[in-house]
Amino acid sequence: MKPTGHLTLGNYLGAVRRWADEEQHGADALFCVVDLHALTVEHDPARVRRLSRQAATLLLAAGLDPSLCTVCARGGLGACWTSG
Repeated sequence: MKPTGHLTLGNYLGAVRRWADEEQHGADALFCVVDLHALTVEHDPARVRRLSRQAATLLLAAGLDPSLCTVCARGGLGACWTSG
């Protein structure tokens, strides 16, 4: 997931809900916020960090469970919540 803007109801209905309901239960399930992929245009580093943190938080709030899967925020945050 790229943190290039705010997550919407469409993101939730189209992907995140399915990830939380089904896909996190698969072997080696990994979900990443890939902020470095958002850097194809000029950006404000503080905004990218804020949106990355927000996206990772929303994935957890939507039901991704670190005891079942790995949730990572790559790049500037360097955070990872994992079942291991």
